Amino acid sequence: MRIVDRTVVETVEMIRTIDDGHDIAECVRQVCGSPRAVANVLLALTSLARLDTLLLDNKWAPALRLIVDLNRAVQNAAERTSRRRGH
Repeated sequence: MRIVDRTVVETVEMIRTIDDGHDIAECVRQVCGSPRAVANVLLALTSLARLDTLLLDNKWAPALRLIVDLNRAVQNAAERTSRRRGH
């Protein structure tokens, strides 16, 4: 029987890029153009809601009001669609 001792060293280089070339409106436009990006934002907000951060930290109050408005808009659209289909 032979015992072999191996050591693996892996170097990982992290590169962080900061783009100062656009404003928040451009970020919003790009995110809204990507269903995956929107889903990522909603997932992050869902996590904040589950941790009660959205309710307990007052800085989130404006965003929370808009989330409630979004929820109402989706519910209203679903009801309109359901009525058109006769359900």
